[in-house]
Amino acid sequence: MKEETLKAGRAPTRKALYNDEEILKAYPHFSEMKDVFLTAYPRPRTPLYPSVSNVLQRYFSKAISDPSVDIEKEAKSASEEIGKILAMEKSGK
Repeated sequence: MKEETLKAGRAPTRKALYNDEEILKAYPHFSEMKDVFLTAYPRPRTPLYPSVSNVLQRYFSKAISDPSVDIEKEAKSASEEIGKILAMEKSGK
């Protein structure tokens, strides 16, 4: 893993490598990515993921393109919309 990270420059998949001096010397930005790595989780396993992804894309696009947007409000709306999509899967509709 360490050799692959050093050679390819991709974010490590092992927690310990985010503290490795050699890796951090080569890629200092990995130290900032550690918290993201530790709190990340995979996308939902659902056949409806394209619909979920569409919702995320719309809200993320709006959030980054409009500085006046209320991020908290948009996040809540996206979460509600995604919840409805995932509920359809559970109900079998």
